[in-house]
Amino acid sequence: MKKHVLFCCEKWCAGTPLMGLTNNFHNMFNSFSQTQNDYMYNTLHLDEASATYGTHIDNVLIQYCQNFKPSIIIFCLLGGSNVNPSMPIYQKLKDMGIKLCFMWPDTQQWVIDTILHLKDIADLSVSWDNPISDWHSSVQFPENHKFMWVPQDGHFFYDDKKDIDVSFVGSTVYPDRQKILSGIIIRRQVHIDGGQRTRQLTPEEYGKIIRSSKISLNFSKSPCQTYEQTKGRVYEVMRSKGLLLESKNTSTSKYFKPGEDYVEFEDLEDLDNKIEYYLNNEEERIRIATNGYNKYYANYSSQIFWNNILENLNQ
Repeated sequence: MKKHVLFCCEKWCAGTPLMGLTNNFHNMFNSFSQTQNDYMYNTLHLDEASATYGTHIDNVLIQYCQNFKPSIIIFCLLGGSNVNPSMPIYQKLKDMGIKLCFMWPDTQQWVIDTILHLKDIADLSVSWDNPISDWHSSVQFPENHKFMWVPQDGHFFYDDKKDIDVSFVGSTVYPDRQKILSGIIIRRQVHIDGGQRTRQLTPEEYGKIIRSSKISLNFSKSPCQTYEQTKGRVYEVMRSKGLLLESKNTSTSKYFKPGEDYVEFEDLEDLDNKIEYYLNNEEERIRIATNGYNKYYANYSSQIFWNNILENLNQ
C-alpha cells in the first residue's frame, strides 16, 4: 500500500485567484508525483478554505487527517497571512504522530522568524533559495533546517529545439533587472516576457520559452534587492540544457561552477560581449550548457530533492 502525503499550501499565486494557480502545482505536486512512486498525495489549500469555503484551515486539517491518515504533511505557508494554520493545530498534528515539513521558497525576514518559531514543531524545514548575505550568515538556523534547491517539473523543462537566441522570462520591475534589460534591448534582440505575476504566463508558456532559448538570462538579487539567491530559473535553464548567463554572485556559484556549468556577467558591456561570443561559438555554448545539464541531474534533480526530504522525514 502506498504511503500518504498531504500538501497544505496556497492554491493561487499570492493567494489571489486572478493571478492563476500557485507554482507549487508544478514545483511541488508534479515533481513529487513524477519521482515518488511509493507515495500518493492529496492537497488542502489555505486560501481556498477561507475564500471559497468560508472556513479556516484549522477547521479542516484535523478531520482530514483523522479520515485519511497521512504520515507526512508538507506545508508551504502564505506570507504572514491569517489563513495559515495555528500553533495549537500543529501540536495536535504532532500528537497524532504525523511528520511536519515546512518548505520556504524565499528565506526572507518573516520566513526566518517563522522557522525559528516552529523549530520545536517542525520535523524538517527546507529553504530553496540558498540566500547569501551577512544577515543570513548571522542567523543560527535550527538543526532541523536544510538549504536545498527548487524541485522542477519534467513536463515543462527538458532539452528541446532551441530557436530563440536570448531570452529573459520573469518580472522586470526590480532595479537590477531594469538597468540591464533596458540597456541590452537597445543593443540586440532579446526575447523578454513577464512571468506569472506580471503577465500571468501559464507554466506551459513559461517553460516553452526557457526550453527554446539558446541563452537564458538570470539575475540573482532577491526581490527586496538586499541579498543574493539561487533562483529557480537556474535549475529550469539547466534542466532544459540551455546556457545560463547570470549576474555574478556568490549564491549560484556555491552549487555550480562559473565558466564550466554556466557563465557570469558583471555589467551591461560584459553581458553584451558574452552574448555575442556564445552566439557565435556554438560548440563552446553547448559544451557549457551540457555541463550544467549533467551537474543538475547528478546533484540537484527533483528525484534527488524528494529522496532527500523523505529520507530525512522517515528516519
